[in-house]
Amino acid sequence: MRWPTGILLLALAAAACASGSAWAAQGPPSPTVIKVRAVQTPGKLTDVPPDGPSRGDTAVVHYRLLNAQRQFGKPVGARIGHNDAILTVISKTLGTVSGRATLPGGTIAFGGVGPLTSAPGAGAVAILGGTGAFAGARGTISGNGRTPQVLTIRLAPA
Repeated sequence: MRWPTGILLLALAAAACASGSAWAAQGPPSPTVIKVRAVQTPGKLTDVPPDGPSRGDTAVVHYRLLNAQRQFGKPVGARIGHNDAILTVISKTLGTVSGRATLPGGTIAFGGVGPLTSAPGAGAVAILGGTGAFAGARGTISGNGRTPQVLTIRLAPA
């Protein structure tokens, strides 16, 4: 089976809406934005018949997360965590993704259903919650569609 090498793009294409937050009279509060560079590490691709992306195929993907900007008290390029996700094909055009990003202070859980595409900026994945500093997190994770992949994590204001 031949899938795009940037399998994270497929995962990020699981378009989902961020949960809304109340708008104050002066407008919406600013989200917290975390930018990381995702470097793919070995994962596992399971192809069930027929060849190519088809119902039941799965991809377990792993990424090292590096600072794309100064944050968490560390310089650009510093390793700040990792990301693990599972993509499951549910039809020729749709897939599900679920995963967890581990960052300093806690984890961020994400997931959704969306189109199987490798188009840059194809979509965003919903943030479903978190632990530690990210407990109750909501928002989105999106990618820039390039190599190396830069992910933008937008945490909705509480």
